[in-house]
Amino acid sequence: MPASRSPRIALIAGVAVLAVAVVAALTVLLLSKNEEQRAPDTKGGGENSPQHYAAMASREGNFFLIQWMVHPDGGQVQGRQTLVYFSDSGRLVREDGSDKNFTGTAGSDGSFQSQDLEGSPNTATVSGATLTFAVSVFNEKVWKMIPSAAVFDQAWRQYACEHQYPSCSSPDSNGT
Repeated sequence: MPASRSPRIALIAGVAVLAVAVVAALTVLLLSKNEEQRAPDTKGGGENSPQHYAAMASREGNFFLIQWMVHPDGGQVQGRQTLVYFSDSGRLVREDGSDKNFTGTAGSDGSFQSQDLEGSPNTATVSGATLTFAVSVFNEKVWKMIPSAAVFDQAWRQYACEHQYPSCSSPDSNGT
């Protein structure tokens, strides 16, 4: 083999090795991003930290949010319901007082049973990106799992700008 081809072959081989390394690094990065998106919103670092979950539903300008956390010690559940809607006069109404809180016991993967969700017993089952109730909550049985309440807030704000306040950037929580 002539000596002039040897550096060219070495250069091509080096570029090929570099390309394989870049593809491998991008693959690892993309796989780790997908895992982060699928994981529940777990605030806290250790196994003894509560796991946080959220799900939402919406219908005709009414937006419903349920957030709950599962305590690893004993599997107790504490949760809160939020309702956002627009009054007949177009004013934003947000109901999320302490009367919207609930408690219960946890099953696997965020599923739970509650005796006081909307004032009656209910069972909620998580399956992939769906939360399904045995008895409808806010007239909805099937809810969408979301990574955080920020997704819920974005949904009602977008609806507000498209349907309630077309010239707005978004109303604040006081409806202005």
